[in-house]
Amino acid sequence: MADFCGYCETRHPEGGTNHLVLNGGALWIEFCPKCGEKETLTSDTGEVITVAELFKRTGEQNKDKNK
Repeated sequence: MADFCGYCETRHPEGGTNHLVLNGGALWIEFCPKCGEKETLTSDTGEVITVAELFKRTGEQNKDKNK
């Protein structure tokens, strides 16, 4: 299991990281909860969202697809 935050470059041996997979699997972002709440991404349309919120949003969309 991965445990290295790509933002703060800190190892989280307790497994305290998540992976946000974007662009059909071409981009993987590994982040810890602290960095996920403060780091942001900007879409082509100008929407700014935290990494954690986008991770949550994509998880909810995947749940809906699997129903």
